[in-house]
Amino acid sequence: GILTTFMGWRILRSIRRGHIHGYDYGTETIQSLAALVGSTLYLCTLGLFAAWAIGRLIEPAELHPTLTQLGVLFQLIDCVGSTWLWWSQRNLSRLQISPVMEMQWRAYRADALLALAVVISLSLTLLLDDFPWSVYLDPILALVFIAYVGLSFMPVLTNDLHDLLDKTLREDLQ
Repeated sequence: GILTTFMGWRILRSIRRGHIHGYDYGTETIQSLAALVGSTLYLCTLGLFAAWAIGRLIEPAELHPTLTQLGVLFQLIDCVGSTWLWWSQRNLSRLQISPVMEMQWRAYRADALLALAVVISLSLTLLLDDFPWSVYLDPILALVFIAYVGLSFMPVLTNDLHDLLDKTLREDLQ
């Protein structure tokens, strides 16, 4: 998340200041490339989370109640902050259509939903602690979240690939 935010900020800042030099690819093409790279990095991170969740399904771990409650509190704070960033970035994205801004608000939405999914899964695990299958709730809900967020980035990836392959440059420059 930090890397994609920094990369998007640098691209938008360079465009605003007129520091983009070289071939005249256009600022939208540069933004599409940055959004494609950022979305791909985010999806790779989701793949790592999926591997961790599958590992937790194979070897479940008991959760410490006090630390889990503290984790729920921190995730609630993260959910509120990420939701605010999500809404503000989405509103900015509507004002100025930009592939980087589109990728950014989707990343903040994913962060907010991740925090919410963690709060729900940890709370359910604590509430259903008497049942032996409750240790599987956290990894299962994590995999559901990963599938949803991964699919939500697919429109960004396809649009950005289409923008990069639109064939407006001469073939020797492509």
